Amino acid sequence: MNDLNNNILSRLSLLMMISLLAACSSDNGNNNYQGTPPSNQTPQLSPAVGAKIKKQCQQLSSFTYANTTITSATAEAAGAETIANKPIRAHCLVTGYMFPRTSPVDGQDYRIRFEMRLPLDWNGRFLFQGNGGFGGEIIPALGFIGSGGPLTNALYEGFTVISSDMGHTLEQNPTFGLDPQARIDYGYAAMTKLTPMAKQLIQFSYDKLPDRSYAAGPSRGGNLALIAATRLPNEFDGIYANSPPFDLPVAIVAQIYDALQLRKVATNIDELETAFTLQERKVVADAVLNKCDKLDGIVDGMVQDVDQCQSQFNIQGDVPVCPGERDGSCLSAEQI
Repeated sequence: MNDLNNNILSRLSLLMMISLLAACSSDNGNNNYQGTPPSNQTPQLSPAVGAKIKKQCQQLSSFTYANTTITSATAEAAGAETIANKPIRAHCLVTGYMFPRTSPVDGQDYRIRFEMRLPLDWNGRFLFQGNGGFGGEIIPALGFIGSGGPLTNALYEGFTVISSDMGHTLEQNPTFGLDPQARIDYGYAAMTKLTPMAKQLIQFSYDKLPDRSYAAGPSRGGNLALIAATRLPNEFDGIYANSPPFDLPVAIVAQIYDALQLRKVATNIDELETAFTLQERKVVADAVLNKCDKLDGIVDGMVQDVDQCQSQFNIQGDVPVCPGERDGSCLSAEQI
């Protein structure tokens, strides 16, 4: 266990160093420090400079780049998309694909599909939004990279944002791994192919490259953000990796194992959420709050002292056990 912990700490230290190095890079020479910083302070990059879009949205369909096809370029009015009931600014929505091909392995057609959103009033920053899971679909390029109920996103703040399907469709998800190039595109190449194209589309749209570029995402998207730090360190100034799986094969095996365990208590084995209903999850949540809310000295409906909670909360004794059938007010012994 000590060797495992040391290995994890070593990886984290390396990734932190890589992220710091990536934060000092830029793609347009606008990377000058504001003065000469003292040796004990982190160097600061100059601010990004915004710009107005130079073309009508429909004109962006004439953008050309190697191995790239633009399929549509449309105007999205302010408020067409919202975040936390707030209108997102007017922007252009560009869709397309890169590197279409027919696989010699399975005979299927593959391409890296993407969508990119470019605000009419841009803040000078670019975000590569990492997709999650097995990919196969384009998550709207709004720049949401967290979890829970978001109050803002990158597009709302004025970023240009790109998102992709990682090189295959949902229908191809069960088998795309048979094709070596599809595996590579899913692993990292979709990002390495899309990023320079996206920056040239920004240049085409605003007559300037982004002053600051970021890669971010949760889960598999967080893993892609880490890949950006290692494979594209000169393309990104900052990395936000939210809950990244460090070892994808192990993570996938863990998911399969979790699913097998959930099937044992699911009332419908084809719907794993029936293993723990919303009411039953609330029973557990209430039990955690009852035991741990006060540990930080304030009863406010939140658990802030997580370490102490983990040592004091005991699901065997703190969650009510159903004396008979499950009714939503307790957990069965099997669920516990």
